[in-house]
Amino acid sequence: MKYPAYCGLARNRPDDMLMGRAHKDTHRGGQRRDHGPAEAKRLWWEGLELLAVNEEELLEAKSTRMEKQALAWLMKKHTAVTGKWIAERIRMGHSSTASLAINRFARENSRTAIRLRNKLATTLVNSEKH
Repeated sequence: MKYPAYCGLARNRPDDMLMGRAHKDTHRGGQRRDHGPAEAKRLWWEGLELLAVNEEELLEAKSTRMEKQALAWLMKKHTAVTGKWIAERIRMGHSSTASLAINRFARENSRTAIRLRNKLATTLVNSEKH
């Protein structure tokens, strides 16, 4: 039986749409370009330089290392990249592990965490405007 299109059950529709998993891309081209993987990579590289950390050392570090959490938090907060992208890019394991680490860092009230958040956000996010 072929259902009419207005029922939402028309043939040749992707399963994602039928299951309600399709999402609308609400980013315009410039926004996607400005806040996508390229911006996340810029924040990563400049963050490594600002924190004076070796990339390979940080990639091999556990997801509990404060500098790794800080850079993941920065990318998640200031770009449109997904937790999955961050987890894969900086080797944080599963996306849920990355999410936990990012949220843990965002809530952390130690002097070190506050200093890192302020240093990264003010220096790197403001540098993108220049």
